[in-house]
Amino acid sequence: MWRDLSAPGKYRGCTVFLDSFEKKIDMIPGGDNRQMTVERCLNQCNKKKHTYAGLLGGTQCNCLNFTGPMDSLHYVPTSQCSVPCSGDPTYNCGGRNSTFSLYRTKVPDSRCSKISLKPKGSMPLIGLASFPRSGNTWTRQLLEHATGIYTGSIYWKAERRKVGSKIFLGGNIPFDTGSTLCTKVHVFNAQMIKTFHRGTILLLRNPYRAIVSEAFRSHKGVKGAGKKFVKSRAFHIFAGWTRFVRKHADRWLGTAINWCRKSSRLLVVNYEDLQENTSEELMRMIKFLKQPLDMTRITCAVQELPSSQSTGVSLGSFGLRSKTYLTFDPFTKRMHERLDGHIATVNATLIRYGHAPLPNYEEAGR
Repeated sequence: MWRDLSAPGKYRGCTVFLDSFEKKIDMIPGGDNRQMTVERCLNQCNKKKHTYAGLLGGTQCNCLNFTGPMDSLHYVPTSQCSVPCSGDPTYNCGGRNSTFSLYRTKVPDSRCSKISLKPKGSMPLIGLASFPRSGNTWTRQLLEHATGIYTGSIYWKAERRKVGSKIFLGGNIPFDTGSTLCTKVHVFNAQMIKTFHRGTILLLRNPYRAIVSEAFRSHKGVKGAGKKFVKSRAFHIFAGWTRFVRKHADRWLGTAINWCRKSSRLLVVNYEDLQENTSEELMRMIKFLKQPLDMTRITCAVQELPSSQSTGVSLGSFGLRSKTYLTFDPFTKRMHERLDGHIATVNATLIRYGHAPLPNYEEAGR
């Protein structure tokens, strides 16, 4: 049975422990005993002001700092970190063959933790457009850590009440003040597109997955009704599912083709590419935003905000699973026909306007 941990920390994944890698890090022992727990290791590493805690062999704790500009974390399948913690077998504490369970402590990483607003009117108004649940929040965090400049949102009034004060400080101010790097936007009417005439980054995600993710969000994710919603295969029976898919499929289509056709300056980024090649896609966006490439900050940003594809897990705080995925196809044949038609339309539009085609979605949602 999972339980909350008393020490602040977030599980990152199972990481290879190499001799050459060890030389690039500042590592000190955090303990080696027969009563090792994740809490004990995290508490030790937080006290020692280290950014990571690595557990090995069920009993060993190492506190780590990644201080070099090009250091990177190399994740392996979680099955290689399957040794139970000696003091709490509910959790795993690394493997027996030079692999360790890696946790992020609460200590800020000085390489990319300093983020600020620019002077009013000094930044061009650049959009970060997407259909909901397409990686906009993650992309904003990556860009902020990589450039040191806060991002904004056209929904700043609502964001100020919710996440602005904790996550996106740029969301505390009107989006058009010219103080932020780029601005979150989910709408695609002509006036809004014209507002961002200096440029827009368009994030596109597999519509099957984006729509399912939006359905989870609408039904409170994986908690309460959401959990019952998934287990009961209720996608087929909840009131309005057919209407929900039609509405959001058309919205996904509208987002893609309107920004593509009407934007005067556009960079298209596929969420799947950002997951697979985070550093490369992040650098593409920074160049488009005409900001300098600081490789120390970029490396730090990718380490601080890793993709689930790179780590092999999609976990939240304390190693608890934070997402639930469908094990069945909730889309009817007619829904597939509609979505596949929209994908073909977007693909043709992208190619017509000089952009690369979408990734292969042939098996999407199945």
